[in-house]
Amino acid sequence: MSSFTSSTAKRISQIPHKFPKFKPFSQHKPQTKPLNNGHHHELRASQMENSIYNLLTIDGWESLNHMDYKLASLRPVHGKLALRFLNWVVKNPGLELTHFTHLLCLTAHVLVKARMYDDAKVIFRQLAHMVIGQNSVFGALMNTYPLCNSNPSVFDLLIRVYMREGMVVEGLETFRLMGVRGFNPSIFTCNMMLGCLQKECGVGSVWLVFREMLARKICPIVATFNVLINVLCLEGNLKKADYLVRKMEESGYVPNVVMYNALLNWYCKMGRYKATFVLIDHMGCKDIKADVCTYNMFTGDLCRTNISSKGYLLLKNMRKRRISPNKVTYNTLIINGFVREGKIGIATRVFDEMSMLNLSPNGITYNALIDGHCNKGNFEEALRLLVRTEAVGLRPNEVSYGALNFKWIMST
Repeated sequence: MSSFTSSTAKRISQIPHKFPKFKPFSQHKPQTKPLNNGHHHELRASQMENSIYNLLTIDGWESLNHMDYKLASLRPVHGKLALRFLNWVVKNPGLELTHFTHLLCLTAHVLVKARMYDDAKVIFRQLAHMVIGQNSVFGALMNTYPLCNSNPSVFDLLIRVYMREGMVVEGLETFRLMGVRGFNPSIFTCNMMLGCLQKECGVGSVWLVFREMLARKICPIVATFNVLINVLCLEGNLKKADYLVRKMEESGYVPNVVMYNALLNWYCKMGRYKATFVLIDHMGCKDIKADVCTYNMFTGDLCRTNISSKGYLLLKNMRKRRISPNKVTYNTLIINGFVREGKIGIATRVFDEMSMLNLSPNGITYNALIDGHCNKGNFEEALRLLVRTEAVGLRPNEVSYGALNFKWIMST
């Protein structure tokens, strides 16, 4: 199978920045026999590949600049041939960096047109780390752009690779250079940029790029607003975040449960529980049902603020709305809630309820309960739970044994 091999990638990384003057691979035409028309369709694949190699190397490197790559469409077979040729060229000495960059860019264009995106990403990663600068990478891709009748998705993919590699500045520069040339990345790539900027560069840079997107008439989608609302919440501007959601609805956008969950999460963190329930009701009016993740988030926050009793009432509210609690719901109530508050009796009842619903507690749940019973001096119940842990196939760890032994010793 033709692919951009690891050995090729290793050779590329070892290529120096300066090379001896490049010479054509071959100065002589190979002796070839004329094809018989009757056998034209019987030409073997290996012979065809050799003919392509010869065509690309007979007239030297500059012949690449005059070849007609402007095909209506390319298939994976073309991409595989391009990769095989690249692998072959790398094995030959005397290749200048500029020529090699030229070949990498040509190969990237062919791979993108052939929809071999994963292989194209490998090429872009090599280009990104070749210390030739993002301007040079963009310039090299632009120089080879017309040769392959390429499309802007090449730069779209390049930005994605930069972002994945943590090279946010390089990705932003490519975004800027695309605008200079009249190109725009897809909204999905823009969303990826905004998300990376939020994590790496702070919220201020997100708004700068978003304004540039609007100036370049890149139309945002719901996922774009998800990022922006999270940014507003990080800034503590819940009022503006709520206003943005309302404006979206008025403009015809339909916010999804991810967006509402982000708002609900911040409402909970700020202790605005009344606003949380109002928003859940608003979601219902919009026919967007709060899911189990929504309630788990709310329950977790109530438990963290030592009001687990309200978390349990929320559990009943879930059932009324026909939303089934899961293991996370119960573990949150038991471990982060009632056990931490010292309400071991209620924690045990919730534990039994969990078992009745065929939701299997994990080792962490058992450990928390054993420790809770030990803290209350309920050693027999703690020992019973330890035995039960083994009975259900869970291996008690040092935490379980340690908690029981330590508390038992301290009590005697």
